[in-house]
Amino acid sequence: MSQENVLKTLRDLGLAQDTLVIWVSDNGAMTDEYPGRNSPLRDAKGSTYEGGIRVPAVMQWPKVIPAGIVSRTNVVHFDVFSTILDAAGVAIPQKNGDMPIRGISLLPYLKRGGAMPPVDRAQFWDLYGRMAAIHGPWKIVATGPNHHGHFSKAIPVVEQTDFELYNLDQDIGEANNLAGTHVDIYRTLKGRYVDWFKEMAANYERK
Repeated sequence: MSQENVLKTLRDLGLAQDTLVIWVSDNGAMTDEYPGRNSPLRDAKGSTYEGGIRVPAVMQWPKVIPAGIVSRTNVVHFDVFSTILDAAGVAIPQKNGDMPIRGISLLPYLKRGGAMPPVDRAQFWDLYGRMAAIHGPWKIVATGPNHHGHFSKAIPVVEQTDFELYNLDQDIGEANNLAGTHVDIYRTLKGRYVDWFKEMAANYERK
């Protein structure tokens, strides 16, 4: 069902005013087998460059979320789960089963039309060896061998991998690698990535 049909159905049922609608893609477009295009972003689906992970998100909730607001704050799909729970008045748990809840509710931010400062946090990706981390405008990205879900065995590889560093505010196309000129930022963000990867190994290791 298309998004237009979803919205029309909500209006027909008289539910539009009381429904939070979230529209978001799961990843960037494919550019090899299908005529997708991610320009000016670099690369495509399956990559941790921006063309693979940066997608638009649109949310609607009349009388709750101000209309016509555009925000450039980075959020992740994990946040959708926590946001929906919060909107439904359900307390956000610390865990979902045995797994920790990593997303945050975006509802306070949405209600204020993006006027409040975004949460200061780093965001991390691992797509079976395709890695990235973002904090503020800074991003590191690298590609290593596919670890097939065996995170613990991959830790030494991650520690030894040379990442690229980009300032997304100035270089959304990730063309100018700054790893050699902003060494402190690079080391700090890579260190945070390695710590996160080790946590992943402890929580999600494929047995």
